[in-house]
Amino acid sequence: MNWKERVQQWVVEPTLRGLGVPVLRQYGFEPTEPPRVLLYTASNVGLGHLFRVLRTAAELRRLLPRVNLLLLTDTEHLHVTQYYGQLAVLRLPNFHYFGENFREKPVGLELSKGKLRLLRYNAMLAAVHSFQPHVFLMDTAPHGKRNELYPVLEYLAAQRRPPIRILQLRDVPFVPGEAERTDDARRQLTRNPDFYDYLFVAGDPQYFDLAKVYDWPKKITRKLFYLGFIIPEADGDGPPAVESGTEREIERMMQRPARRIVASFGGGWEAEELGGALLAAYAELAAQRGEPLQFYLFTGPSAEDAALAGLQARAAGRDDVLIRKFSPRFSHLLARCDLAVLQAGSTPFQILETDIPMLLYARDFKSKEQQFRAEQMIRFANVELLGEDGGQPAVLRAAMARLLDAPRVPRRTGFRYGGVRRSARAIAAMLADSRKPRRLSVEELNRICREE
Repeated sequence: MNWKERVQQWVVEPTLRGLGVPVLRQYGFEPTEPPRVLLYTASNVGLGHLFRVLRTAAELRRLLPRVNLLLLTDTEHLHVTQYYGQLAVLRLPNFHYFGENFREKPVGLELSKGKLRLLRYNAMLAAVHSFQPHVFLMDTAPHGKRNELYPVLEYLAAQRRPPIRILQLRDVPFVPGEAERTDDARRQLTRNPDFYDYLFVAGDPQYFDLAKVYDWPKKITRKLFYLGFIIPEADGDGPPAVESGTEREIERMMQRPARRIVASFGGGWEAEELGGALLAAYAELAAQRGEPLQFYLFTGPSAEDAALAGLQARAAGRDDVLIRKFSPRFSHLLARCDLAVLQAGSTPFQILETDIPMLLYARDFKSKEQQFRAEQMIRFANVELLGEDGGQPAVLRAAMARLLDAPRVPRRTGFRYGGVRRSARAIAAMLADSRKPRRLSVEELNRICREE
């Protein structure tokens, strides 16, 4: 301990504490210690943000086995992290939506939204101050959920040696035409150009060109690094660390010859209503067709237990139907199905570059990003979007039958899908010397991450 640290610990801190001022103590790291990467994602809607971060973290640890990874998140579904290797997690108290206008309120706390926000960013400030990351990867909108990262980013920007800060955006971060959201993001990025070193994009400019569509200034667009879509490997995310009854049941069902229909609801919205209609449509379809079928329905972890139980009760006694909240085998199963009924979020990209027919629906939300995304996808073969009458069993049955009978046509999109590898390889290159992480140009990153 040098003299400055002694003065801080024995004089300054006791004085401040005596005045009632909270003091965050910072410890020193040796230059030879493993690199540190801080991860952030917050969403009470779906799981796309979380899975992008988890897949990138797992690949980064494969490249740098000794890397220290710390995840800041408010997800209630921490059990899914176990399928991506050991990961230290600081879970933030969270919000949830209620009512038709998507109002928010704290979960488990009788606090105002403002007080919960203060609690969250105080916790994150303490984590950043203590962990001293070399790289901070944030999969979110600019400045985090409801601007909660602003104090953290402001604090980091003022450091003598700030960490490398990466904002990772979705393929379509903001829908063209939703001016308030788009303009707000532009203001945040242009007012604070030094908050981020890079803007990673989990998408492809041939699908959606952020620089062109949003007309962002060059000081923003020069930081854009397109990763390609972040999806599991072709064979899915691999077997779970611990085989459960659900995984064994899926394997047994898959061994029986049948054409498989897989439906999922992202985080869990609309699973009860649309799931019930899908079940009714499937029952009629299976009775009409002279071939064995199977139906796998995954409600998403956010679905209420009562909703899940109700759906399972409707399928009781059927050995051709499996209904669960979530399974680590989902990506593996999706890649081997004959028809997918999917929410138009991140999941369709897992099979867009295949010949598997897709029936898409867009969740009801304050932003129409899923409607916009689906409209871009239906220009490809055997991809359909449910209309306003899509919740009727007869409509669903007809659409499923049509897509099952359609000739299988391989889709050749020309898009890049190696987002996991490119994101992890880029960060690993920055951390090649953990004593002095390097800020590389986007051109250098593209050369480093050029796929074979």
